[in-house]
Amino acid sequence: MGPVRAPRHPALVVLVGLLLGCAGTPDNEIAPGHEGAPGVHRFLVCAPNTALALPAELGDGAAALRAGIEEYLLQHDREVEWVDLYQGKHLLRRALDRAKEEGRADEAPALFAEELSQHFDFQVLVVPSILVQRVRTRNSWASWDGVKRRMRTLNAPRGPSGRGQSTLAEGIAHGGISGDMLVTSVHVVIFSPEGEKIFEGRGGLEFLHDIDLSAVDKSSTFELSMRDDLFTERELLQEGIGIAFTPYLPPRGR
Repeated sequence: MGPVRAPRHPALVVLVGLLLGCAGTPDNEIAPGHEGAPGVHRFLVCAPNTALALPAELGDGAAALRAGIEEYLLQHDREVEWVDLYQGKHLLRRALDRAKEEGRADEAPALFAEELSQHFDFQVLVVPSILVQRVRTRNSWASWDGVKRRMRTLNAPRGPSGRGQSTLAEGIAHGGISGDMLVTSVHVVIFSPEGEKIFEGRGGLEFLHDIDLSAVDKSSTFELSMRDDLFTERELLQEGIGIAFTPYLPPRGR
């Protein structure tokens, strides 16, 4: 599976560029005076990946991320209202068409916020996305976007030690694997009702695959199996979300 991609629409490409302006770096960026979101209570949040295409197999992950973001904002005593995926995409398309017709591609976020303001009352607009990227992994460990994670190993054979033990399985079980592996992150962009970008951040979530040793005895190989429980570990999910929102709305206690 490759990276999450954006549809090929000229205005949408510009919008995605604005949404992911610093997505290549781990440093979160915030407009001066917005640290801690002073005086901001009403958060309007788009369904994850409203602007970015998401592989079908990550659909359950998007639902888990939505629940995690809502929990995080409620912990900070903020009001949360959601734009469902269908409505968000519809209003985004209208904003993009306007931007194209009026020659205002660089103002697409403002037009999108304007479209939303006709249906919702909000103080800030949050646009979250799941990103997929490759990171260098050593001995099954990798660090990215503020977190450090280890790949899980599944179905290790329970053979005898010594001669009867698979040296490959034993090596992976103890030393892990190395290479470029796919990982996930949450990316958050926050706009004012006028479409001004006031914050952008990202936080690491989890590896996309597990190391599967179920075939190691027969073929002396391992496989990378797509995880079916992404973002179900609440502690890891909340850690990534907290990093993505810092310093706009950092975890309590910071």
